[in-house]
Amino acid sequence: MNTEFEFEFDFQLEVNELQKLFKKTILDFIDNRISKFDFLCLICSLTRRQCDCYAFLDSETKKILEEILFSIYNIENHNDIMDIMYIVINLGLQNCYEKIMSSLSKVKDIDLSVYNYLDSIHNKMGDDISNPYKSLRINK
Repeated sequence: MNTEFEFEFDFQLEVNELQKLFKKTILDFIDNRISKFDFLCLICSLTRRQCDCYAFLDSETKKILEEILFSIYNIENHNDIMDIMYIVINLGLQNCYEKIMSSLSKVKDIDLSVYNYLDSIHNKMGDDISNPYKSLRINK
């Protein structure tokens, strides 16, 4: 990958450092310095690290990331769908999730495995994925 950082982390990153890496990766993609494949790989790695911090992305980064993910979303590319849904669910990207789920009814001749994959996600996650940490809350 043609980036200044690699994602074989053996250490915990601080939330503010992760935010910087998300923004850098987004800018690298927007400026065509990295491919869609590299972008998705890097964002998936950062997402995993973000989840380890139990913190939300800042709203500006979240908004830009949602726009990019939905713009590159291709219902016919199963690998892209899996990566994008991993990112969307684990970062709580609600707007992107809703757009992807609503696009299912608009696509003709959707591959059955893709439909089943997205349908199973919806059945498991429901309509609200905005808080990826909600299952960790203690109910009193």
